[in-house]
Order: sequence, then C-alpha cells, then structure tokens
Amino acid sequence: MNQEERDDSPRSGDASRPSASSCKASVRRLAVVAIALIVSGGCSSTSDLGTSGVPVLGTWSYAGQQVAPNAASLTGSLLFTEQTGARIGGSTDVVESDARGQQRRLAGPFSGRTVDSTTVDFELVLGAVTRRHVGRVKADSLTGTWVESSTSGLPTASGTFRAARVR
Repeated sequence: MNQEERDDSPRSGDASRPSASSCKASVRRLAVVAIALIVSGGCSSTSDLGTSGVPVLGTWSYAGQQVAPNAASLTGSLLFTEQTGARIGGSTDVVESDARGQQRRLAGPFSGRTVDSTTVDFELVLGAVTRRHVGRVKADSLTGTWVESSTSGLPTASGTFRAARVR
C-alpha cells in the first residue's frame, strides 16, 4: 500500500473521520458554490437601481448616541432627497455633544440603498471619515446602528441612532 492509499483510508478507532478524498471533494463543491455566488452577485451593474424598498423621502429628526470610543450625543436632521429604485441619498446636519459639553457640527451628504421593505443602509460622508448607518423603518420611525471608518477603512467610532419622520 502506498502513502496516498494509507492517507485515504479510515484510521482504526476513527471511523467518523472523513477520508482525504471526500474532504477534497467537499472543498471542490464549496469552491464551485462560492464562485457561483460571486458570479451571480457580480452581474448587477452600478446603473442597476434595484427594486424600490421602504419609502423614506422627506425630513427626519435625528438623535444618536456615540458609545465608542467616548460617549457623545447627536441631534439634528436627515433629509432624504433622492429615492430611485433602491438607491437613496440626501444630507444630514447634526450637532455632536461630548461628555464635557463640547459641541461640533457634523454635516454632509449621504448615499445608500433600501435593502428590503424595512431596511436602509447608507454612508454619511464627514470629511475624512464616513459613518455607515444601517437601520429599520417602522411606520415613521427609523432605528439602527452606525460605525465610523477612516479613509484607511479602520473603525474609529460607533453608536446607535433613531429618527422620526417630520410631518
């Protein structure tokens, strides 16, 4: 018996362990599935607007809490001015207050998409950082979490937010 035949045979006392050939076959199947998923996901173009999700156009009051690296509160507004298919966009203007009472204004554009009939995912651009917001809309309320990333892609802050549609 050569080395390959010994490696493929089950070892005594270890009958539940799969053979090397069945492991290789499983890896090949997983690779085929992964490639199929990548190819099917890669067929949409940047001009593909997708199907419209939850309606968000209009002005929303915004309240957020930064939980890391330091505590801060945020108050202001979100203005959704674009909703074409799944694509959404607009601007925000908020004031961030830290634990010492210092304030700074954060304003800028955002863009993203509606994921489904209740979920939004958008990135707010604030100079050299972006804050990715993911939230769920229920009636006239939007709640979720956000993560700030620097230009290097590393997370620098995170928190939660809620917004209410202004009538």
